[in-house]
Amino acid sequence: MKHVTAPVFFIFTFLLLPNTALAGLGFKELSMERAVFIALKRNTDLQMAEEQMKMANIRKRQAFGRALPDLDVSTTYRYEGNVQKYEIAPGQSFQFQPDDNYSVNAKLEQWIYSGSVGAALRGAKHYLAVARARLKTSKNDIITDVKRKFLTALFTREVITAHEASIEQLNS
Repeated sequence: MKHVTAPVFFIFTFLLLPNTALAGLGFKELSMERAVFIALKRNTDLQMAEEQMKMANIRKRQAFGRALPDLDVSTTYRYEGNVQKYEIAPGQSFQFQPDDNYSVNAKLEQWIYSGSVGAALRGAKHYLAVARARLKTSKNDIITDVKRKFLTALFTREVITAHEASIEQLNS
């Protein structure tokens, strides 16, 4: 299990301060849900797991893209300025090619079977599944760790309150 970063530690130290000290500093009392929200927002391990998830999705799309057909389209233009003209009849001329030449070519290729494409798709799906599992595990570890520390801090606050009450009772 990975440790929660330092900001979470400071959050829990505020739980141990009396409420009046927190109010004087402009802080509200921290709830468990808020502590979990802050930890999930700021945890670098979780951010890295989310980035790995994005990369896994990109790799899956790349592998799928290899299975798609390739389409190549090209066009050319050529001007033939001095094309020889043949006179057929008076006032009528003929030339074998026009001055302006256009050419359009299109080529579509589709792999019917490629072992490497299938292997890439399977590998990308497995990588995505692993990334999802890491993200879920990381999130669950953070939530468990924050809740455990939050409850420990609350318990410590109650122990301190009980000890303060005992000292006050002894002094009176």
